[in-house]
Amino acid sequence: MPRANQAFRRARRALRIIRNGIATGLVFLYGAGCSKSDSSGPRDAGEAQHPQPEDARATDEKALEALVLLDVRASKAMREADAAAHAGELEKALDIVSKRARPAIEEGLRTGEAVTTKTRWGQAKREELLGILRDRKAEMPRYEEAVRGNDPEKMLASVEAQAAIERRALRAVGEFGSFRAPSAPSSR
Repeated sequence: MPRANQAFRRARRALRIIRNGIATGLVFLYGAGCSKSDSSGPRDAGEAQHPQPEDARATDEKALEALVLLDVRASKAMREADAAAHAGELEKALDIVSKRARPAIEEGLRTGEAVTTKTRWGQAKREELLGILRDRKAEMPRYEEAVRGNDPEKMLASVEAQAAIERRALRAVGEFGSFRAPSAPSSR
C-alpha cells in the first residue's frame, strides 16, 4: 500500500503541474482575444465573397474559442476538486465536480455541436476538442467513485487518465495561432 500512495502522490503532482501549465497557458493564450485585426477590409469585391484560407482559419479559431474556454473552465474546476480531495474534503470535491466541472463540460459539448467551421482544419479541431470534452465527461464517474471510496489505487488510475486528457488539450490548442497573450499580471 505505501507503494500505491507514493505512486498516487507522484501522479497527483504531475497532474497538478500539467493542469497549472494548461490553465495558465490557455488563460494567457485566449484571455486577450484575437490579435490579427486588419481593419483595412477587403481589397476588392471578389475577396469579400471568397475569404483567403488564412482568414477562414482565423474565423474558425474565433468560432472555437468559446469551446476551448469551456474546457479550461472544466479543467480548473477539476484542479480545485483534486485539491479539495487531497485536503480530505471529499464532499467539497464531489460538489465542485457536480456543480462546476460537469456543467462546463455539458455546456462545452452543446457549444461544440453548434459551432460551424469553414475549413478542414476547423472541422478536425472541433472534433478533437469535442473528443476531449467527451473523454472528460466519461472519466468523471470513475473519478467520483475514487473520491467516494477514498481508494488510492482508483484515484491513481483516475488522475493518470485526467493527466492524459490534459496533455491532449494542451496539444489541441497549441495549433491555434491568432490569439495573443495579454501582458503578464504584476506581482505586487
